[in-house]
Amino acid sequence: MLTQERLKELLHYDEETGLFTRKKSIAAKGCLKGKVAGCLTVRGYWKIVIDRNQYAAHRLAWLYVFGQFPDGLIDHINRTKTDNRIANLRVVTSSENLQNVYCNKSNNKTSKTQGVSWFNRDKKWQVEIQANKKRVYLGRYDSLDEAKNAYLEAKKIYHISPLKR
Repeated sequence: MLTQERLKELLHYDEETGLFTRKKSIAAKGCLKGKVAGCLTVRGYWKIVIDRNQYAAHRLAWLYVFGQFPDGLIDHINRTKTDNRIANLRVVTSSENLQNVYCNKSNNKTSKTQGVSWFNRDKKWQVEIQANKKRVYLGRYDSLDEAKNAYLEAKKIYHISPLKR
């Protein structure tokens, strides 16, 4: 298994940019010292090959900074898959990570708030939250602020994380 020591021997990680650069050239592979390491996957994540093993750059960033791979999943706080700055990464549970999936699939972005959408028939803001792979209806509200507050209160109940950085 890759160690922090081995990672730091081969690559430099810039916490401000989230980029890894090579400390050594690998002539046969065309990897030159000082160049950005890795490439994009089809899913849009940055990957880096080390000692014939492929790693997600966000997981390598965690190892580089904290000395071990995370116990849970790594979430990009701003949802930009290539933004591997340590300040943009956090450990989450599988359930918490799925929130991003459901939020991104929303067809109605009029509120620009996760879980809140406009319900045209009643002319109100409808609030739902994803919990345990099920959609939970939280009601309809006259104002956007009321709807946002309802979602945030429900989030405290349904999305409690045992994993913290």
